Amino acid sequence: MNNDYKPRNGISFCEALTITFIVLKLCHVIAWSWWLVLLPLFIQIAILFVFRGPDISPSENK
Repeated sequence: MNNDYKPRNGISFCEALTITFIVLKLCHVIAWSWWLVLLPLFIQIAILFVFRGPDISPSENK
């Protein structure tokens, strides 16, 4: 099993965009629905599943 996970520093563009939209929604600057405000987060999760997969592997019992 190859575990090349490297933690990253900072936040991604989608995370920053989601935080910005949430702040604007809570300050009543935008009147979008919540699903639209959280759409960048949903897109990022969808991209992770497409390119990385769900990371579910059967355990090996020996």
